[in-house]
Amino acid sequence: MRSILKKAAAAILSAAVALSSAAYAEQAVYDKATNTVTVDASGYSTVSIVPENADVSDKDNIIYINQTAMDFGAQASFVLQDNPADGDYIISLGNGADTSEVKKIKFTVGGSEEEYPFYASFKKNDDNSLTASAEFTSAVSGTMLFVLYGKDGTLTDVNVQNVTETGIKEHTFKNCESGQKIKLMLWKNIDNMETVSKPYEIPTDDITAAPDVLRVTENGELAKNDGEAVQLKGVNFGGWLIQETWMCPVMAFNGNITVRNNTENGWAMLDTLDELEARFGKDEAAKLIANYQDNYITEQDFKNVKDMGFNCVRIPFWYRNFMSDENGTYITSDDNDNPGFKKLDWACDMAEKYGLYLIFDMHGCPGGQNGDHSSGKTGRNYLYKEEKYQDIMEDLWVKIAGRYKNKTCVAAYDIMNEPLNNADAAHNVEEKYRADVWSDTTLRTSVYDRMVKAVRRADPYHVITLEAIWRMKFLPDPLEYGWTNMMYQLHSYDTSDA
Repeated sequence: MRSILKKAAAAILSAAVALSSAAYAEQAVYDKATNTVTVDASGYSTVSIVPENADVSDKDNIIYINQTAMDFGAQASFVLQDNPADGDYIISLGNGADTSEVKKIKFTVGGSEEEYPFYASFKKNDDNSLTASAEFTSAVSGTMLFVLYGKDGTLTDVNVQNVTETGIKEHTFKNCESGQKIKLMLWKNIDNMETVSKPYEIPTDDITAAPDVLRVTENGELAKNDGEAVQLKGVNFGGWLIQETWMCPVMAFNGNITVRNNTENGWAMLDTLDELEARFGKDEAAKLIANYQDNYITEQDFKNVKDMGFNCVRIPFWYRNFMSDENGTYITSDDNDNPGFKKLDWACDMAEKYGLYLIFDMHGCPGGQNGDHSSGKTGRNYLYKEEKYQDIMEDLWVKIAGRYKNKTCVAAYDIMNEPLNNADAAHNVEEKYRADVWSDTTLRTSVYDRMVKAVRRADPYHVITLEAIWRMKFLPDPLEYGWTNMMYQLHSYDTSDA
């Protein structure tokens, strides 16, 4: 059956090729969220989709094909089996092998379109109404829809506002109830409902039933829901989930791996992991690492922190706690079995038992966020110019934020440790990846902005903390980026006579 469909599609495509570019019809809309293409297919019963300029004689180029005995109808949606690569595509509509009338439509996947061209935020008001806000930090033209759905999925309230410039659009929903859902959508125009971006959805319960986590108050303090201020006084569990040579019982297997003219050891966690895997294989290396981690920090350490009068523990981790390679492959398909999540889960158990707060610190980011061994590998700093590493980092942060969004023992998410530190020639960073920690603020801020907004979509509650190196002025005004519930920290290594 499928071969017959492909023959019919090939005939339609051959006819479509003869059409000029002016013959493109109306519009087809691709929705990344649902992986569907929607189009007016009235009067047609056969559809096929191929990349633009593809060899139509090669049936393998057909990424979608379907035929029905009936008219597809208006606003027909076709669900693709695989997510297509970014680019331009042609959808051809016809009626079986009859090529006398073919409608050829072009649509684009990816490109410059943003997944979320606006930053969404929500708040509960004193009268139990809910206010949804969409902030546009760059100029976007379109129609913004604020929609409230009832428990049964029926439309309860909708507000439509035109967007022509940067700024904030908001709408307040009255009489909200548990079990409802708010959706924010940006359309190019109200007539054809073509989406500019993936809709943003959030259950009303996520806004009204917020956990009693720490928040940044208008006075710049951390406080619980009842307003009780909390001052964090804590320690850092360095060397536990990511080893740093200077604080761990680790020495380089290869004494020649050094930086800064042989004055500083360049051996890092990834070197240890690679060496163990080369010597013993992946499975045994994983057991050795697990044995180290199980004994380096134990329950007694959390008890000691509490007994010493502290109330917070910073937990440095790196992406390879969760992933088996440099391409973002998770160690397990089930997050509950993933050793990285199991360690963070256990840390939460200990924090809850001893009344402590935790700060989850991504100390080592995919691709490396600086040139220092503290990121897991010296001499990299790929994160800022290799988008694939940002994709991997975002995916991990979204998983973490979604998993722990209701954990009251989590004080904050520390997005990345000491970005751009030692990203220089002295630390063997390639020239195209080098950056100056003092002046290259755009690189750092662009990654921060992407991660803050990704985390906030997964977790609207917890504090997000960003790091400045040496001077606080290197971090931007959070209001300029629409960041909320933020805490800034300063890592200063100035000497006493600086």
